[in-house]
Amino acid sequence: MIVIFRGVSGSWKSSSVMILEGKANSFWDTGENLQKDNEWAQYMFRLRQETKKLPHRGTFSADKHFIDENGDYRFNPKQLGEAHRLCMLGYLTAVRESNIETPELIIVDNTNCSIAEVAPYLQTGLAYGHQVKVVTLLREPRECAKDNEHEVPTRSIVNQANALDDSIRNWPPWWPQDILFTGR
Repeated sequence: MIVIFRGVSGSWKSSSVMILEGKANSFWDTGENLQKDNEWAQYMFRLRQETKKLPHRGTFSADKHFIDENGDYRFNPKQLGEAHRLCMLGYLTAVRESNIETPELIIVDNTNCSIAEVAPYLQTGLAYGHQVKVVTLLREPRECAKDNEHEVPTRSIVNQANALDDSIRNWPPWWPQDILFTGR
């Protein structure tokens, strides 16, 4: 199973990935103290239950290419194209080498705000016969600007949000997509 997360910086993509990777609090496995009125929490709990027994083939994120040997995030805009190329290359290898008869979990963790950004991941997964879930996380851009872990400027987050809104309006109806609101 391939899970492609998309959303602006600060929309809880990294938190969602940690839940699926089993690196978050144990209540994501048990459901204990889970907020019953929180759409995102309910969805992520169900998705964790669905995927937790699957071997984890890999998580693919352009951001990983900006983490130095000390674990510090060092963004360099000049390397963004190369980071996305390496991310896609790793993803392609995982998709080609995985066995759809014995499902494995493959996660994509990029903003993927435009259709052009998400399409290669989605189409490749579908072409290789995988079950693909596209999870779009929506959150108020000002909240995202306050909380995002990479200190992305508010203007950039607003631009991401505009691209994301446009992609939702123009999303091909035959493509899978779950839209979740992650606000507090």
